[in-house]
Amino acid sequence: MAAPLPKEDRAKIVTYLEQQDLSDLTGVKIKELVKENLGINISQPTASKLKAELMDGSPDDSESNEESSPLKCPTLAEEICAMVETTKPDKTRQLSQEQINAIEHLLQGKSDKVIAETAGVSRQTILEWRKQDPIFIAEVNRRRIEQWNEACERMKSLANRALDVLELQLNSGDPKTSLAAAKYVLQGTQLLGDTNLRVGGPTDPEEIILEKLRREARNELAPRIKEINDKRHQVFDLDLNGYETNQVEEEIEALAKSRLKKAMTDAGLS
Repeated sequence: MAAPLPKEDRAKIVTYLEQQDLSDLTGVKIKELVKENLGINISQPTASKLKAELMDGSPDDSESNEESSPLKCPTLAEEICAMVETTKPDKTRQLSQEQINAIEHLLQGKSDKVIAETAGVSRQTILEWRKQDPIFIAEVNRRRIEQWNEACERMKSLANRALDVLELQLNSGDPKTSLAAAKYVLQGTQLLGDTNLRVGGPTDPEEIILEKLRREARNELAPRIKEINDKRHQVFDLDLNGYETNQVEEEIEALAKSRLKKAMTDAGLS
């Protein structure tokens, strides 16, 4: 069982959440917002639990139960509430053990066939998880980014030793060895710098769903987009073309967001 939040942290989080519109926020999103804005780490179940408590409101019968119980919870910010509050179920669907096992083997570069056999599911199930399950996709992306960052840190720790070896070869009396070392140095100025390699996508299931809804909305509005593109070739008016382009992009975003709540519920993220 997780340890209760310190009184000061709990009060800060409750005060912050009372200022937010919690109706469309998932436990995952609340956890991220608390970390980003308050610098406090909480678990997803705790985030969902706080949301449920705030949306339900403080108990109204505290006075009637005062004699039967020595504890009183006037506000959610009081630490004592953490000891007596009823745990509410987290509505956010969690990864199954089969999915956790599949992710471990997926990150090792194994084929869908091997992953399916190891996880005890069909190859079609693995394909559906990889392409359609936002929670599974988000966790794979998060783990890939984590692995990449660990690899980068390890490479940095080896850089000085590698440069020492290159320097010895560069200063050797063998022209062939020196030339090879010089080649690595010149290549290294690019290879060890920033890279455009994409190591992972969104790590928030909500953003993964929203991206899918944007693609669907864009397909639905394809005739409008084609009409605007055709008009660009006929009317050389940058202001008009730019306005119409922005307008259709706003329609795509509005259409996607209007369907987000239902899509989140269908994915088990309500």
